[in-house]
Amino acid sequence: LSLALGTTVIAYLLILIAPFPGLRQFAVLASSGLSAACLTVVAFYPYLVARLPVRRVPAGYLLGSWLQAWYRQRLIYLGLPLLLAGWAVAGVMQLQVDDDIAQY
Repeated sequence: LSLALGTTVIAYLLILIAPFPGLRQFAVLASSGLSAACLTVVAFYPYLVARLPVRRVPAGYLLGSWLQAWYRQRLIYLGLPLLLAGWAVAGVMQLQVDDDIAQY
């Protein structure tokens, strides 16, 4: 959580370089808002949910059986990522660049 907060706040604070006052104000407000939200979650959320009942995860059995199949079966462990990578490569190969401004 802190790594995500740090990188996002750094990215927003880099907007302070912009010469526009509106962007600078946005950077300060976004950074301070994210920091306050993270501080609230870290400091107060555990106390707020301490008395709530713990319930079972919906579809927990289905997720557990999927993870067991993922670890045990080599076809799923290697085949599914290779299938998805092939699908992504086929999709990227179909992309076309059309930067002719006269069409617009």
